[in-house]
Amino acid sequence: MSDTYVKCMDREFQPRTLRELFEKDEDDKDFIYFNYKNRDDDTRNQLKYRIPEHQRFPQWNKIDKQSLINTIFKNYPISSIIVSEKVINGSDIVYDIEDGQTRLSILQEFYDNNFTIKINENEKTFNELTSRQQNTFLDYKIIVEIIKKIATNT
Repeated sequence: MSDTYVKCMDREFQPRTLRELFEKDEDDKDFIYFNYKNRDDDTRNQLKYRIPEHQRFPQWNKIDKQSLINTIFKNYPISSIIVSEKVINGSDIVYDIEDGQTRLSILQEFYDNNFTIKINENEKTFNELTSRQQNTFLDYKIIVEIIKKIATNT
């Protein structure tokens, strides 16, 4: 018996800013690449970054959420977001989030003004931050690790 292994998966690492991941349509209404609210409905399939059905709902408390946001403002690194590449409709590429959907969901939840963080003894939503603070948040880079299937002839 041979110990020959055939590589069937590949990994690619792409830095993405939160601004890129959380881009909205021209009406500034709907997220176009990732939406933490779209877990189980058909609109999820229209997004580039999707939360698979097997992923659990985020369970973080307010203190943990605020700590994550503070990590961004201090420019500390956070773990990469791991996605698996899928081809749908023969040519459309989408990514199922395999690890990191809770972090990404919480970051977008803050961007969507759904909770506050404490800054200089004041509680503020994203929209209440200064332009500089908003840009610091949106320009933060996360590594997206893409797991790709390699086409084989076997």
